[in-house]
Amino acid sequence: MASGNPEFSDEFLLQRIIDYPALYKKDSPDYKSHLKKENCWQKVATAINVDVAIVKSRFKSLREKYRRELKLEEAATRSGSGSNNRKPWSLKTFFDFMMDGSQHRA
Repeated sequence: MASGNPEFSDEFLLQRIIDYPALYKKDSPDYKSHLKKENCWQKVATAINVDVAIVKSRFKSLREKYRRELKLEEAATRSGSGSNNRKPWSLKTFFDFMMDGSQHRA
């Protein structure tokens, strides 16, 4: 949780963001439009009832966590890596869905 709002959770945030592909899909026509992205961020922040800066910061943190998880997953499947007893990150499948079709730079 990243704010004092008791209803603000990472999953709740991602559920709001998924409605705005311009925020996370590089192949979205609006991805490069700063104004449209700012409007989307404002709508997400309003829906969650927190500041835009908090929403952006938390999403950036979650996106970085997703990229780290991809790297760990890749390393665990390499030959000679041994057994993998790590519990999968609970939001990884959510991000897999969001990032489907996007380029992963792990």
